[in-house]
Amino acid sequence: MDCDRSKEILATYRLQLGPDLTFDRVCELLPYFRRLGISHMYLSPCLKAAAGSMHGYDVVDPSEVDPKLGGQEGFDRLCQVSAAFGIGLVLDILNGPQVDLKGEIRQQTFSNHEPQRTDTPDRRSGPNVNDP
Repeated sequence: MDCDRSKEILATYRLQLGPDLTFDRVCELLPYFRRLGISHMYLSPCLKAAAGSMHGYDVVDPSEVDPKLGGQEGFDRLCQVSAAFGIGLVLDILNGPQVDLKGEIRQQTFSNHEPQRTDTPDRRSGPNVNDP
């Protein structure tokens, strides 16, 4: 799916996804958020989380969109509908150690996503893990 990253973030609205706020429910709310002038929805983690998770930060499978939220099909639908309303999506992605289904910690490597130091006067990305 193509993603237009040129849209300027003007106003975000954070959504805590869960059993009562699935991708389809967010789709239903998009007209309201558009009337509010929201340019982007900031979504809590939406990867497959531990059973009973109410927040999504306890990811057990980073390769799968959480089926409790609507799975890949629901996420794709949200992407299409939000784009139709001119609303972008900002995703909260975890990239640290994960716990597998047996409860064992597994290390993941993200060689293409190592933290980079930014020594420019305009540091819009905020603090960096390499900062002293």
